[in-house]
Amino acid sequence: MNTPASKLLLPRLWLAASVVLILIPLAVIVAALGEFDAEIWTFLLDYQLPELLKNTLLLVVGVGAGTAVLGTTAAWLTAMYDFPLRRFFFWALMLPLAVPAYVLAFTQIGLFDYGGPLNNWVRAHYGIEQFFPEIRNGFGLAAVMSLTFYPYVYLLA
Repeated sequence: MNTPASKLLLPRLWLAASVVLILIPLAVIVAALGEFDAEIWTFLLDYQLPELLKNTLLLVVGVGAGTAVLGTTAAWLTAMYDFPLRRFFFWALMLPLAVPAYVLAFTQIGLFDYGGPLNNWVRAHYGIEQFFPEIRNGFGLAAVMSLTFYPYVYLLA
């Protein structure tokens, strides 16, 4: 069975256009590899890289510890104890898998930031200026990522 050439031409044109769109950024990156600016790399190695490595290490340790504690504790409690709504929590503890980490981060900032509704409520009712701790730091990020990723440990445990 012969197919007309016009039916084969359109898919091939789409494929060629897709390949070109992918190869252009890659070609720019490969072309930039030949240019080496020692001043920029010296600045990055002296000032940026140590801070980035420290922040990354703290984030890895914080999120690893948080997910390990939350995931294994939740799994152990739902597996070993018979309490009311245990079957509900058995499934509900997997729900953070449905929410991306960036959505939880924006939600956390919206709720717990200085101008958020929870701090505004505490200020209005109790007169405490800043009730919740500052969350725009590494500890807040580690908390959000731990709350997002603990279900993976929970499922394994």
